[in-house]
Amino acid sequence: MTLSMNGLKSSAIGLLALAILPIAGGCAAPGGSGGGAPQPAPAPPADNAVKIDSPKDARGVPLCNLLSPQAAQSLGFQPQGKQVENSLDSSQPPQCKWESAETDSQVITMTVLDRSIARDYYASPQTWKDFAKLDVAGHPAARANLDDPNSTGFCDIFLATQENQIVASQVMLPGNAPNKAESCQIAQKALEAAVPTLPPAK
Repeated sequence: MTLSMNGLKSSAIGLLALAILPIAGGCAAPGGSGGGAPQPAPAPPADNAVKIDSPKDARGVPLCNLLSPQAAQSLGFQPQGKQVENSLDSSQPPQCKWESAETDSQVITMTVLDRSIARDYYASPQTWKDFAKLDVAGHPAARANLDDPNSTGFCDIFLATQENQIVASQVMLPGNAPNKAESCQIAQKALEAAVPTLPPAK
C-alpha cells in the first residue's frame, strides 16, 4: 500500500503542477506593409491557433459521468468513479478517480480545467520533458508530462472541448507495470470514450 499512496501523491502533484502553470505572454503583432493606401490591421499570429469544429461542454455532465461504466470497465477499471478534492490545493478543481478492478495502484483521473490548449500548452512545449500535439476524437489535444511516461508510468493528456475548456486525463500505472507506455494509451482511450458523450457547447 505504500507504493499506492506514494504513487497517488505523485500523480496529484503532476496534475497540480500542470494545472497551475503561468499563462504564456501575448504575441507581438507582425510588422506592417509599406506604402500605398492604408492597410487593415494584420491578424494575430496563428502559429498556435487551433480550430475546434464541434465544441463540447465538459461541465454539462457530472464529473464522474465523463466515463460511462461500460467505458471504464473496457479500460480495466471499476465501473464507477469517485469524486475527490485536490488534497494539495483546495482551490484547484476536483477530479474523478477510477481504480483498477485488480489493484488500487492503477488509477485514472479526469478533471475539467478552464484553460486554453493553444495558449497554455501549444505555446510552450519546452515546459515539458514529454510533449506532443495530438488529435483525439477530432479535438486538438496535447500530451504534456514533466517526466517521461515510459519511465514513470504516469501520463497526462489534455483535450480542448472548447476554446477555454480542457478535459485532462491522467493515468498512473504501478511501478512494476511491464509496459509503462500503456499509461498514455489508456489516457487517450479514456478521452476518446468521453468526448462523444458530452453535450454541445452553447
